[in-house]
Amino acid sequence: MLQPEKTDLVLTYLEEHRSASVKQIAKDLFMSETTVRRTLTLLEQQHIVRRSYGFAVLLKYRNNTIPINLRRNDYRKEKAAIAAKAVNLIKTGDTIFIDESSTSGIIAELLDPSLEITVVTNSLATAGILADKRIRTYCTGGLILPDTASFVGNLPELLINVINADICFFSSSGISENGLICDQMAENAQTKRAMLSHSARKVYLCDHSKFDSSYTFIISSAADIDCLISDTEPPEKLKNLFKEIV
Repeated sequence: MLQPEKTDLVLTYLEEHRSASVKQIAKDLFMSETTVRRTLTLLEQQHIVRRSYGFAVLLKYRNNTIPINLRRNDYRKEKAAIAAKAVNLIKTGDTIFIDESSTSGIIAELLDPSLEITVVTNSLATAGILADKRIRTYCTGGLILPDTASFVGNLPELLINVINADICFFSSSGISENGLICDQMAENAQTKRAMLSHSARKVYLCDHSKFDSSYTFIISSAADIDCLISDTEPPEKLKNLFKEIV
């Protein structure tokens, strides 16, 4: 089979599945993983796909949410650094909100059970991590969005609205150059807004790839956030909008 034919097959597969692992593409198309990787490299060079840790997603779907199993490993080192800083803000006995973001999931991995905290989350994956660690956890419940493994809708807000949290840790798809923190999905943005409205301290987790990125649904403005945690200094214009940067 010639390379153009292989490329067409892989593109057709990604059109049908939106994103997939190298292993799955190879299995379903009866190709070697080496051939799939080579083909994806060519497509990435043409700015057709985005690759990350064994997964590929068509760039035409940039404005849709990338599945959690892809996002979890994307910028893993940077997210781990952000999560480590976030954990240092938690005090014994705190009640905290943790959203469905992959960065927040790393916070869950780092939490010390001896702090005797209470966590409220709309993330199925994060709730599982916390339960394994015997950390007191409330899961919001609601409709599950498969790509984000998160609970959304009116049911999560019923619980969130009766919680008085010390800190809310949240992330988003991006933050615009004028300081609007925004998301690709209306449902997740709605849940984050509810969490923020019931938190004494609001902490935004943002790796450098999200700076100067604008999306449809606004969560908050930088001026309303107490603290930004990032892996690098934000652009000067954004830096001046936050009350505190860690």
